[in-house]
Amino acid sequence: MESGEKIPKSQRPSFLYRIPCSHKLSFSISCNKGDIRRGPAAFIVHLLAYLFDTRLDFFDWQMDGRIPTNSPLYIHFSHKTLEHFLSHSFRFWNVLDSDCCKNLMVNILYMHSRAHLYEWDWEKFTVAYFVLDGIYKLSDILYGKPKNRSASFLKKARHKDRIITLCEYYDLAFDQTIIAEIVNLRNNLFHETLWDNSRPCSKSGESGVRNSRNIIKLNQRLIPALIGYQNSFIQSKWWKFGITFPFEKDKR
Repeated sequence: MESGEKIPKSQRPSFLYRIPCSHKLSFSISCNKGDIRRGPAAFIVHLLAYLFDTRLDFFDWQMDGRIPTNSPLYIHFSHKTLEHFLSHSFRFWNVLDSDCCKNLMVNILYMHSRAHLYEWDWEKFTVAYFVLDGIYKLSDILYGKPKNRSASFLKKARHKDRIITLCEYYDLAFDQTIIAEIVNLRNNLFHETLWDNSRPCSKSGESGVRNSRNIIKLNQRLIPALIGYQNSFIQSKWWKFGITFPFEKDKR
């Protein structure tokens, strides 16, 4: 092959691109365009991305990586429930007492939706663990200091106990064996660059494949629990796949 010869169908796709506009979001509050897009509008957009298990952003903001177009929904809900969840969640976000907490909540939703972007199991797992740590941090800020205690009970948990602590606090189902596998995968990857006893970007074993999905599904339940939206979906077994769960609000 001569130097400079073009190889057919070898053009690299653009790293950043825009997707077509599909919906319009309106707010009846006075706020400049930049602030609203990094505040209330960002929260709603990424909350919808969470609910529909996809990635969303503003029409003139650039996207990177893959965007699922036929992602299987593991939850189902009525239009009434959708409206109720959005209203409940926005009230929760709007009364957070600091921009730091509001930004953290938006970032949790944003990074959760980005798990779709990555192809390697270890990448999905890493990003999902970032989200889990963000949920733990915001939970500690909001709920970690009961009036009758001087110290945060969440911070007392060792890192390896954080998942169980969150599950117990939010009344989520959990399996200690699966949690131990997740913690072991995390420690080996973060501290020893080992992924499922092998090298990142090599074929994952059964534990790596299974738990890169498990932790995403766990976060999927922790997010409404953090927001205070109680329903049977939160208590469902996050390590079970191929099952569709109702997202309806509890009537109690």
